[in-house]
Amino acid sequence: MRIQRSWVLTVLTIITLVIGAHDVRAQSYPLGPGPGGGSYYPGAGQQLPPTGMPSGYNGPMAYAPPAATQYMQAPPPGAAMPPGMGYGPAGPQAAPAAYMPGPGAYGAPQAPYGMQPAAYYQPAQGGPPQPVAPGQNAPMGPMAMPGGPMTGPSGYGPQPEGPWCPSCGGYGCELCNGPADDFDLKLLRMLLPYSAGGICAQRWYDVQAEWVYLRRDQVGNYGAFTSSGISGPTVLSTDNLNLDSASGVQLAGAIQLGAGNSLEASYLGGLHWSSAAAVTGPDDLFSVMSDFGNAPFNGFDDTDRAATHAIMYSSQFNSVELDYRQRWVAPNCRVQGSYLVGVRWAYLDEDFRYNTSAPANPGWMDYLGNTTNSLTGAQVGGDLWIAIIPGLSIGGSGKVGIYGNRATQRTTITANSIVEPVYEKVREDRVSFLGDANVSVIWRLTQHWTLRAGYMFLYMNQVALAGDNFNAAPPFVAGQRVPTIDVNGDPFIHGATFGCEWMW
Repeated sequence: MRIQRSWVLTVLTIITLVIGAHDVRAQSYPLGPGPGGGSYYPGAGQQLPPTGMPSGYNGPMAYAPPAATQYMQAPPPGAAMPPGMGYGPAGPQAAPAAYMPGPGAYGAPQAPYGMQPAAYYQPAQGGPPQPVAPGQNAPMGPMAMPGGPMTGPSGYGPQPEGPWCPSCGGYGCELCNGPADDFDLKLLRMLLPYSAGGICAQRWYDVQAEWVYLRRDQVGNYGAFTSSGISGPTVLSTDNLNLDSASGVQLAGAIQLGAGNSLEASYLGGLHWSSAAAVTGPDDLFSVMSDFGNAPFNGFDDTDRAATHAIMYSSQFNSVELDYRQRWVAPNCRVQGSYLVGVRWAYLDEDFRYNTSAPANPGWMDYLGNTTNSLTGAQVGGDLWIAIIPGLSIGGSGKVGIYGNRATQRTTITANSIVEPVYEKVREDRVSFLGDANVSVIWRLTQHWTLRAGYMFLYMNQVALAGDNFNAAPPFVAGQRVPTIDVNGDPFIHGATFGCEWMW
């Protein structure tokens, strides 16, 4: 068995890991250099002062307490503040202008930051906000900041406009999540699974559509049809046929009946496999109908001493089912599943053709055998899903059933030496088995759309195959042919699936 296009899942997995690594980096400290040489810190999205800058730096809010607090002492009640002076433990002192209040009292426009308690925030990587110690005060009035006045509700500096950003506890997702022009945030983030509802989001779909690419492993039991010379080596057999992969569709729709249960209808079909092989020779090809030139010796004019022999095989499969499904969720939500019961009808239709051409005799023959299998019965099954992360799950499903099979075999033979074509028909009712399984990955894109990819297996037992029902008895001799039917075929079908789901 070949699992085709597995590289698609590999590429999607790599993209997920790259974006996940970026998000982890984006939530760690620091986020990188900012204007003026400082660093962005996750949280309110503010910039720390550059290394060596005093804590009274008249710039974006610093989270460490100022070192030069002696310039920021409040004067005693009624004491005058000389221009250009700060009040310290010893009274008015000269201070740099950056540490001085603007016109008016403390807290007026252009006021310095004032005393910043060290417990406001730990500048450690990922450190949580700390409560303010009793007796420590921080200025809460408006302050002039680069880029505009303070607008955030916390009083810690200017906050960009925008929705609350839960991943870092602040307003403005541009500063919260990183620069807006980051290509993987703008482009690759769109490919991340839609995670609303978390791992507890219940598995559901309303409509499902998939392209299937399935292969038939065999055409039936081995059969030799042509030899080169009387009793010579076999040059044409069923081994020369190859029912390679064929495209089809799988469609499903669900109607909710109650809490967690639904009625589902689905179709699998449009599958048509075909193969052909031919051999040519200098009028030395002998057919299985004469036992390769031995009965009678030197064969028949229509099938032996021929220049061309050819075989062709064709197979079609369709299936319709109606199921009742009940879903369940494990206590931890990560594991979900369902069980189902229902009815199914499946139809397998096959043709086998054998042509011979012996212009030197002259002679020719056209043999066409057809088999049909109409299977109707009940089935049971279910599925199981494991949430890897919210929006991304892997799981499997399976169904098995016992079916009543109405199998029919029809044969039509025309030849140069036959005046009236030979028609044969045999029917037999048989109990048959049909089961299918699927392993899948689902990737939720949006609230409504989900991508899915997987690999399907389908097995049938006790069915009639056209190749197995070839009858080698010669039609040129009266009484040689007895119509029969073989209902012992067991085809195995498997291949890749890819599609999408839609939820209202």
